[in-house]
Amino acid sequence: DCPALGAMLPPATAELLETARAEQAALDLKMQSLLRVTEPGSPRYLSPSRELFRVEAQVGAEEDLSALHAHLADLDLALMESTQEVEELQAKAATLQAQIASITDTQQAGAWEKEFKHAHVAAGSGMQALKILEEQQRGFEREGSMLKAFVGFVEDEGRILASQKRRLAREVERMDAEQASRNQPLEAWRQQINALEDGFVRAASLITQSLASGFLSIQLEASDRPALAFAVLRGTISGGGFFEAYKEPHHFVEMFSLPLVGGEVVVACRAKELAISIEGPQGQKKGCRLQCAGWEDYCKWSTGFYLAGMLQQDFEEVLAVAADRQRG
Repeated sequence: DCPALGAMLPPATAELLETARAEQAALDLKMQSLLRVTEPGSPRYLSPSRELFRVEAQVGAEEDLSALHAHLADLDLALMESTQEVEELQAKAATLQAQIASITDTQQAGAWEKEFKHAHVAAGSGMQALKILEEQQRGFEREGSMLKAFVGFVEDEGRILASQKRRLAREVERMDAEQASRNQPLEAWRQQINALEDGFVRAASLITQSLASGFLSIQLEASDRPALAFAVLRGTISGGGFFEAYKEPHHFVEMFSLPLVGGEVVVACRAKELAISIEGPQGQKKGCRLQCAGWEDYCKWSTGFYLAGMLQQDFEEVLAVAADRQRG
């Protein structure tokens, strides 16, 4: 009676089972029909007396009693035949039911055996899969342990690198400080070199535009000691000029400067001393004494003052002394 069982049976066995069930159902219907006719309690049951009464009512008084008895005998014979047929059908139904039960029990046992085998195979596969999963879990645990150890190693390396980075940062700061301390004198020297370059360019410009220039000893006051200075004598178109003295050729600030104006500034040459004195305008304490290093230097400066229009008779003395030196 289980539809799932029919689905599990082989096709030939399932067809035989369906045929037996159909025959049993047909026998059951036929037996029920016969029982409704032969059973006394059935609405369709016709007892002999009722049948006789029905016949008598139908045939009337014309039929004789022998015909009725003959008909009653036929009915009894039909009843006995029906009873026998019912018994045969019941026996056949019992046999079919026994066969169906046998087939069903056998097929159910085979089906359950197959199910058990499938379940056993599935359980074995599950156990194998479980073992594989356990092996994988153990592998994952080993990998996790290795990863933890590697992470610890990486963290240690990170701490070492951080320490080295801090040390390198301190070293860089120290080197930057040392470089800055080195750059300070370098910058000062660079500035000095630039100042020297600019000063020498300016000195070259002054020399090319001067009547006389060079180093000589200059004494600004009578009580002062002579000092070595770079002097420049420049002339003007209208006469006169400017006398300037610097501590170094590249300096931009003069240590002494005096405009040479005829009639106000007096320039005197002393050939024997190789010296030239300059006196500023009256009422001004401004003047100096120039001490030349040699005769050529003296001639250069005296000629320059002459060209500036500051020497007349003294320059003639210079020329005379120069002539005497040439003859000697």
